[in-house]
Amino acid sequence: VVRFLKKPLNTPIDIDIKDKFKEKCDEHNLKMNIVLEKFMREVISGNILIEHDIKLKNNKSEGE
Repeated sequence: VVRFLKKPLNTPIDIDIKDKFKEKCDEHNLKMNIVLEKFMREVISGNILIEHDIKLKNNKSEGE
């Protein structure tokens, strides 16, 4: 029997996103941590690419 060490992932998550994610996992009878671990494995393996492009936009009109 192979057992994997587990460590809690304590990070703030938007409450609405967390609640909707939990509902979706519940619909499929899945635990959130199992889905998150699968997502992380797919990112690590390169099957899911994450593009993170933060752009700041000045919302003020010129002359203000």
